[in-house]
Amino acid sequence: MLVARRRGERAFVMMLPIIAAAFALLLGAIGLYGVISSAVVQRRREIAILMAIGAE
Repeated sequence: MLVARRRGERAFVMMLPIIAAAFALLLGAIGLYGVISSAVVQRRREIAILMAIGAE
């Protein structure tokens, strides 16, 4: 009984860094998406203005 409890505790402690790493990857992906989408929106505005004034 005691051995099984220690194994469960050890497995839980070993899962904590994995969960933290997965969360960090998720936050990084969300941040990267935000930066890329912001750049695309800004560039889209520039292209629209250039098209409106007739520049090539």
